[in-house]
Amino acid sequence: MLDKKLNWLLVITMFMLAVPMAHSADLTNRQIENYIATLQEFNAVDGDMMVFEDDDEYSWDDIKAGPPKMVELVKRGKDHPDYSKFEAVVKDHGFKNADDWASVADRVNAAFMYMVMDVDRDEVMKQLASARKEIESIPGLSAAQKEGMLAFATAGMEMLSGWMAEVPEADLKAVKPYIQKLMNVMEVEDDD
Repeated sequence: MLDKKLNWLLVITMFMLAVPMAHSADLTNRQIENYIATLQEFNAVDGDMMVFEDDDEYSWDDIKAGPPKMVELVKRGKDHPDYSKFEAVVKDHGFKNADDWASVADRVNAAFMYMVMDVDRDEVMKQLASARKEIESIPGLSAAQKEGMLAFATAGMEMLSGWMAEVPEADLKAVKPYIQKLMNVMEVEDDD
């Protein structure tokens, strides 16, 4: 009886150790390319597949926690009439299922946003100092109004900095060669 319990304990322990390793595996070129291909196909069908159309139900606390994760949006969209079409597209592009796609999407999107936003803590602090001067010089605002505006600006900058700090270096390296393709498919304009 003790051997059976010990065996189960070992199996569970091995499973628990394997879960983080599976999740932390490096992004591959194939995953990134397949993700981009799904975005291209979704863009081509445009409004015909609106699985995530009701994704504006987020509270301020949700937003402070970071941009909506695709993993969560996929869970919320499972009851949508177009979900089976969505999952078929995802599978056609080499993903096991929508959850697999969403996990890759979250990692690629986070790395992409990090590189596109080019968050520099020193620059953020300079912008905050500049915003403080501008806010303090606005005539007709009470001290409370000025403090409220500054608190809002500070919170926004800190949220952005926090979101970007969680991106693994390996994901940044993997996504970097695909920045232009991602910008094109996501229709982001290059400031350079």
